[in-house]
Amino acid sequence: MDLTLLKMKHEALYARCPTHYFASPGRVNLIGEHTDYSRGYVLPMAIEQGTYASVSLNALGILRIYSANYPHIPMQTVRYDDELYTPEDGYVNYLKGMVLMLSRQGHVFSQGLDVIVQGDLPTSAGLSSSASFELLMGQVLLDMHDAAYEKLDVVKAAKAVENDFLGLQSGIMDQYAIMFAKHGHALLLDTGRLEHTAIPFDYEDTVLVMMNTNKQRNLTKTDYNERVRAVHAALDIFKPLTGAEGLCDVARDVFEAYVLENPTLLDWDPARHVVFEHARTYEAATALKRRDMTRFGALMNASHDSLRDLFKVSCAELDFLVSAHRDLGALGARMTGAGFGGTMIALYRRADLPRDFTALSEVYDKQFDLKLDCYYAAPSDGVRQLKEGK
Repeated sequence: MDLTLLKMKHEALYARCPTHYFASPGRVNLIGEHTDYSRGYVLPMAIEQGTYASVSLNALGILRIYSANYPHIPMQTVRYDDELYTPEDGYVNYLKGMVLMLSRQGHVFSQGLDVIVQGDLPTSAGLSSSASFELLMGQVLLDMHDAAYEKLDVVKAAKAVENDFLGLQSGIMDQYAIMFAKHGHALLLDTGRLEHTAIPFDYEDTVLVMMNTNKQRNLTKTDYNERVRAVHAALDIFKPLTGAEGLCDVARDVFEAYVLENPTLLDWDPARHVVFEHARTYEAATALKRRDMTRFGALMNASHDSLRDLFKVSCAELDFLVSAHRDLGALGARMTGAGFGGTMIALYRRADLPRDFTALSEVYDKQFDLKLDCYYAAPSDGVRQLKEGK
């Protein structure tokens, strides 16, 4: 992001220069899908694409915000005592939610702020544009008020925005990864213990390709919460039997033995995906530590197949692209994110990377009447303040 352009927009709108700049990355999940609300392992990394903010003070005691990504929406004002979710407020609801959840942690906000946000992260693509914005605004609010805070508390506040303010029963992976990300590394996150290990990601010899299907979706209007309920139904059975706090606390052999004895008690497919994906993710992290990218790719493939066949959150567009990349020689390819559209990823050895994906894009457009967007991912740092020119 060119901060000079952001500075010019800020001066034009607010008639003053910004004093602070902030950046918050998106994230891509390499493997470990739909395990983060079941105390499971996930393996995300932050990416260079993200959301940026320029900030200056005002004397009004309110926060004024303009998104350069939505130029048709005029500058919006947010009062720090506004605790209501209002559908017509759109993206501003994420900001209102962060004010509310951080206030509940004891933070007091009163300083007038003028903010412009702009990002190069596509929305509804499974790359956590909403979490990127949440963490960005959390950092802005806290730093501009010189507040003392723990990073994990900000992560929990952002998760509460999704769960309690917006009604989406998502896990903590997105917010955690964006806050704690480390350049050049993926994070093996234990979502039960909220502990992570940073693992070097080999982006010298391998290339991670991201392709956005551009299929329109809204997770609050899909079957996302239905899948979550199915997982929780399985946990309700295993918790009194094993003491499990999350479905990923249930060992695979214990799970399979019980299902074998009670095959019709539930639709076990969603739960089976979660239990096996948890183990698959730990194995993938081990392969990454050993730089065994062939094994890592094979586990990516297995993850997608499970998401398609058991958890049933893939779609024709994602399956088409995954299959195409496997045919082109990718080590592994899978959907990433919640599913029902969004983005898929493919891992290539740099020596085997196709020169371009023009032919694939043309076939995809012809078959689905959708434009295909292609990005390359490199592991980035997490949310942070920037110096002008950086």
